[in-house]
Amino acid sequence: MTNERIEVLELLGHLSELHPEMRMGQWMALFASLARGPEVESIYDVEDEELISVMRDFLAKRRAIAAEPAMAQ
Repeated sequence: MTNERIEVLELLGHLSELHPEMRMGQWMALFASLARGPEVESIYDVEDEELISVMRDFLAKRRAIAAEPAMAQ
């Protein structure tokens, strides 16, 4: 397994902790669309490195949103 694939799986784990209601297929479709666009082919064409980039950004934004209520108190 490549380092990139390991990172994709680790990021999916972190995201699943924040949003356990999301299914694996939903995550992959979302990130393929964010990386490559809404075309159906995106899910087949997206590279692991592209997924990592959008997943990191998405995770950082979700963590910031999750921390906001704690900061407001």
